[in-house]
Amino acid sequence: MQKLLVLFSFVLVVFLTGCANSPTTPTNNNNNTQSTDTSSYLPLTTANSWTYAGNAGSYTVTVLGDTTFGGYTWKVTNNSAAAGHGYMRKEGSVYKATALPGYIIPGVVTALDETPGAQWIWDLSTQPGVTEHYVYTNSAQGLTKTVLSKTYTNVIDVKMDFTFSLNGQAFQSGTYHYYYAKGIGLIDSDLGAQGEEPLQSYSLK
Repeated sequence: MQKLLVLFSFVLVVFLTGCANSPTTPTNNNNNTQSTDTSSYLPLTTANSWTYAGNAGSYTVTVLGDTTFGGYTWKVTNNSAAAGHGYMRKEGSVYKATALPGYIIPGVVTALDETPGAQWIWDLSTQPGVTEHYVYTNSAQGLTKTVLSKTYTNVIDVKMDFTFSLNGQAFQSGTYHYYYAKGIGLIDSDLGAQGEEPLQSYSLK
């Protein structure tokens, strides 16, 4: 169950990578409706990349380009440690991510909301009798945070509270924190007892 939690926390927050194969070949052009400027907490310009390392090893997330399906243009992302691609787009202050039909997280979910105090909830049932309740909150803004000797400003703390229940009885709960720096993206994931997944390096176009 702990492995399942790691899967969901990263899949839902770190670009939904490793969900499915791309429905169309990504193009290299940038779509102006996506977040491509330095005011964003998750700049999705094509060829942007972020490298992380922690207990699970090292991996790099890269924005490959644009694709279109479901009436929307999406940014295609790739995680070097996972199969398939992730898809994201931005509407106002809200980033949305999707998995294609037939996968464990179908439809469109909110991956990040830049609005202070914003909160979003997922309730999932992935095994018989097991329910998973996730509450994400943009809980703090304007932070200064040092990660691997580098100091970042204008940081937000996206807090994830989770509860796992079996046949209606809660048996596991906890809190994770994801830190995003304006103009840079995700700089650190604090996974409690599982350790942290800090940003090692990044390249922004």
